[in-house]
Amino acid sequence: MIEMDLEESVNFIIAQVDTEDAVFSMFSATMIPEVKELAKKYLKEDHAYTQIGDLRAAKKEIEQRCEFVTVSGEAAEPVKKRILARLLKNRRPPIMVFVNQKVDTELLQAYIQGVLKVKCVALHGSKSQERREAALESLRAGRVEVIVATNVAARGIDIDNVQHVINYDAPRSLVDYVHRIGRTGRAGKSGVATTLLTPADEEIFGDLRKYLADNDQTVPKELAQQKQMLF
Repeated sequence: MIEMDLEESVNFIIAQVDTEDAVFSMFSATMIPEVKELAKKYLKEDHAYTQIGDLRAAKKEIEQRCEFVTVSGEAAEPVKKRILARLLKNRRPPIMVFVNQKVDTELLQAYIQGVLKVKCVALHGSKSQERREAALESLRAGRVEVIVATNVAARGIDIDNVQHVINYDAPRSLVDYVHRIGRTGRAGKSGVATTLLTPADEEIFGDLRKYLADNDQTVPKELAQQKQMLF
């Protein structure tokens, strides 16, 4: 909830509680700094902290791949679309495609459905709850094969047997990356996560390279040599 800009609402609710006698339990899939600070604010000094699994570990069921594009901005779009078309050619739905901007969900959905002739739906935070649920249900029921979404679909959403997560736009942080790829490889099933990287995504290169290496995933040579990268 904190990552979804609801910290003010959480603070308001907690402020209505008699904290002297209250018992607080906090749960988080990723213990980001903002959550740690909130824990310090409301939990007692002798609070218990329970960790399940290695916070640095990725799911072994997810095969993580990276594809590099040598240009940025508008020049990258035709290249990224060709890569996306290739990835979807031998598709095994359901597939989730992530972008960073709400407007791009609609544009990419139109490309996938209109040009690639693949049944697709868009999902972003400005859609009503009813339309969001309808979009997710269409993917769950198999009426569409692909959903294009912002980070609104990266957390708290469970769709059975997602085969492939495609980061059409690279996430802006490693936390977002971990949440996005976590939509596949669930309940012991295998999955694939492919991230398209451009020179403009340099801010995530270091964290991503280390994350892949720490989890015994293949680190592409372009990422391994990020400091000398020439696009």
